[in-house]
Amino acid sequence: MSPKIEGRLSLCHLAEECAEVVQAAMKVVFFGPQGFDYRLDPRTAPSNATSLEREMGDVMAETLRLEELGVISLERINQACHEKVAKLKAQNRW
Repeated sequence: MSPKIEGRLSLCHLAEECAEVVQAAMKVVFFGPQGFDYRLDPRTAPSNATSLEREMGDVMAETLRLEELGVISLERINQACHEKVAKLKAQNRW
């Protein structure tokens, strides 16, 4: 598979994983971090917080893949993160 096609496919995977993060985050908002999927066995079901962490890990994995393919730069992402933190702190939202 060509790098261009691999990059596009990885971007599709990233978008899918981001949607799953949104869904997991909203479950934490609505049902709390210790809630879980009622369709699963409560003794073994991951908590909503654990599910959110797993989905965020999936996003991070796709991010690493996109850097490996040369689509994005982790250095620029890190810089953007620091800028966002500074902005939130300036707005007393951190």
